[in-house]
Amino acid sequence: MYMNKPETMETAATYLTYEQGDSIKCILIDKEGKCCFEVSFLETSTPCLVRHLYRDLSDCENNLLSTRTKILKSIVEN
Repeated sequence: MYMNKPETMETAATYLTYEQGDSIKCILIDKEGKCCFEVSFLETSTPCLVRHLYRDLSDCENNLLSTRTKILKSIVEN
């Protein structure tokens, strides 16, 4: 979905996919730690919401990203 948008991919540093309520969210996070692209899915592979935006990460997103970073660091160190 965003892979064919070079301008979006140039700014993306990482991504995060998580469940929120009854939907699955996938966000791209830029090099400054901001969300620059968001897609939500409801029970299908067809997105119900696609947004190009620039926002701070939510507390939930920050916690998930921090947890993933810690887990990956632990894997690499061991």
